Amino acid sequence: MNIKASFLVVLFFCFTDSTYANELDFSQYDGQEYDLVKNDLLTKGWTYTPTQEDEVSMNEQYPEISCGLGSMAICSVGFRNSNHTVAFVIKKSGNKIIIAGQY
Repeated sequence: MNIKASFLVVLFFCFTDSTYANELDFSQYDGQEYDLVKNDLLTKGWTYTPTQEDEVSMNEQYPEISCGLGSMAICSVGFRNSNHTVAFVIKKSGNKIIIAGQY
């Protein structure tokens, strides 16, 4: 949990640049299927942020999505480009994987 919390703190500080917040609106991805969002970001030159060694992947098909353990755990995936990072909260909805929010 400490590594996950540290990752969240780092991501928070990455978003303190107000000009960046005005340029990109990641809330547009809320509720969309993960595969569509992933393909859009990768096409625009974004890459995955590395997962931590002790993080558990969602499954073999999505090794970039890591999930915490316990009743309050979330699944998330991070992306970065040359200047910025974003992380999305992921949830399963039936047989689909959906973006549930960002941080």
